[in-house]
Amino acid sequence: MADKLEEIRRMWDDSARRHADRVLAIHFTEGGWPVEASVYEDIYARIDALVGFAKGDTVLEVGAGSGLLLERIAPNVRFVHGTDISREILKRIPPLENIFLSAMDSARLEFPDGSMDKVVCNTVIQCFPDKAYARSCFLEMVRVCRPGGKIYVGDIFNAYLRKYYEQECGVRSGTVRKAIRRFRERMGWEAPAYDILYLHPHEIAAWAREAGCGRFQALLDPGTRKPLLFRAFRFDVLAEK
Repeated sequence: MADKLEEIRRMWDDSARRHADRVLAIHFTEGGWPVEASVYEDIYARIDALVGFAKGDTVLEVGAGSGLLLERIAPNVRFVHGTDISREILKRIPPLENIFLSAMDSARLEFPDGSMDKVVCNTVIQCFPDKAYARSCFLEMVRVCRPGGKIYVGDIFNAYLRKYYEQECGVRSGTVRKAIRRFRERMGWEAPAYDILYLHPHEIAAWAREAGCGRFQALLDPGTRKPLLFRAFRFDVLAEK
């Protein structure tokens, strides 16, 4: 596990150093081209509609990356904390007086119980080493969220659709890692590619029950701005503690 986490950290550290563009530092699509930064306006609006950011909120974003979502949350809440396994990628986030950044392991969040009003983790969980680690991270997100608070996890690869996703990518089952490596080479990313983590909605629902969440929803994104392979084969979850 430690080796896998170190590989992931080096991947994002390397990307942060190689790319001046904050979108290129964290994104690639099936064609090897980055998404437009403006898509984060839509992503923020969707998450806000689900969790309801408020001016008095203290918010945590797990896996904040280069801050494209974090900087949109910040003007609408009291404080926002951004964490990431990569210290280098966090350096790409422009400073704002109510943004606080920390490099840390998502499975060992260094925040007190119930200290956050909302917890957000978007387009991150597919990078996690395995299901056991993803479960630990989800339980941690619930732990640091206050009773009545909300936890949003977005862009989770749907395990039910894995075969169809791999077919859509034009690769045979088991070779998505090679395809991702080719995309990364096209972008000049030297670090090894990760294995995509696929999850079933019912698995995360079980984690939510284990953590004592009162409500849980698995959701599809009805938007049209994200790349097709984001919209068609992934899902989001919303839990209330």
